[in-house]
Amino acid sequence: MDHKRLSTGDILDFGILERTPPKSMCPVDAVLAEVDESQFDDDSLRAGLIAGGLEASMYYGVWKIWKDGDGFSGELMQYRVVTETLAKVSLADAVEHAYEWATNCYG
Repeated sequence: MDHKRLSTGDILDFGILERTPPKSMCPVDAVLAEVDESQFDDDSLRAGLIAGGLEASMYYGVWKIWKDGDGFSGELMQYRVVTETLAKVSLADAVEHAYEWATNCYG
């Protein structure tokens, strides 16, 4: 994951705003709770995932993790590109990724 902070000029120069956002893998009927940026500890992330899933729009990216059968799937988008995905991982792995994505994307 590249954590380089782009300036507004960089974003315009790279044409990021002109890119078509990628299609999300998240089911349209998924009920996701918004992550509270001031409190993303393991307990609150675990509770949100068990309830159905989490989503967050943060400075360095937008991410979602949702229930997918017996596991959890997810995606991280940065600068309108999917940079990381999860496929049917355990609750423990989903919590770990949610924490990592939240802390890395928070800024």
